[in-house]
Amino acid sequence: MTTTTRRPTRPTMPTRFCKLERLNKDVIHFPVGTSRRLYQDDDPDCSELCKCGVGEVVTCSISDCAARKPCETTAAIYSHASTAFQAYRGECLCFSGSFVCARPEPGMYSLPSGVFLFMGYSKTDEQSMHHFTNLNVSKHLLTAIQRVLQQSETWVDPELECRISIHDQIDENVILQIRLAALDFQRANESITLDMLLNEKAQCLTTATRLRLMVNARSPEIKEDEILSIVKVADATSVLPEPQKASMGARPIASIVLIFTLLIGGHVLHDR
Repeated sequence: MTTTTRRPTRPTMPTRFCKLERLNKDVIHFPVGTSRRLYQDDDPDCSELCKCGVGEVVTCSISDCAARKPCETTAAIYSHASTAFQAYRGECLCFSGSFVCARPEPGMYSLPSGVFLFMGYSKTDEQSMHHFTNLNVSKHLLTAIQRVLQQSETWVDPELECRISIHDQIDENVILQIRLAALDFQRANESITLDMLLNEKAQCLTTATRLRLMVNARSPEIKEDEILSIVKVADATSVLPEPQKASMGARPIASIVLIFTLLIGGHVLHDR
């Protein structure tokens, strides 16, 4: 996929906000033209989508509550909203009767060298929110991520700018690649070196890790976002080329064998 978002460099703060007072007396401010997904204090599985419109008017639509169905495996039964760990798939969350895991099934994807962020989302939750937002992961995830980063990023040197693109999307998983913009030319002509990749890891893995922590901790920036709220678990990794130890180690051995053979051959000829 070619969809790409650039890490924001000069965020601007909106000047107009809506003010919403909740039943628990909490007051929420959010910019005109944006939405917030808010949850009931006594029932975190029920939420409403509130939009800040023209004239700083707030309108809220109540969405369906998530079904509290358990997830069953051959070893155990997990209650709704409980976490589990699956080999090769990382952290998983039981959501409405099915597991949402950070990574896809092994063998269903491949990664080149680079920095990657795995996101597991619930299609059930996506469909529930789609009735009110008309948004989906494929088209709107990158914009939502950019919006979250823009809230905390300051000016960034273009040479150190990390860009995010969708590497692959498999069932309820999205794999994002976070790459150093300055290396786009070397990556395109396959001239990127290990030192370049290490520099990319140093610059961009921090962004991937921060987003992973925000998703797994269910930070307000994630759980109250109209599209990111359907993302339940995440993982981050960096892939570097494997060192060619086997080929490097084989050459000295081959040289020793060749020298030994020549020495033996020399002695045989001398004896003759």
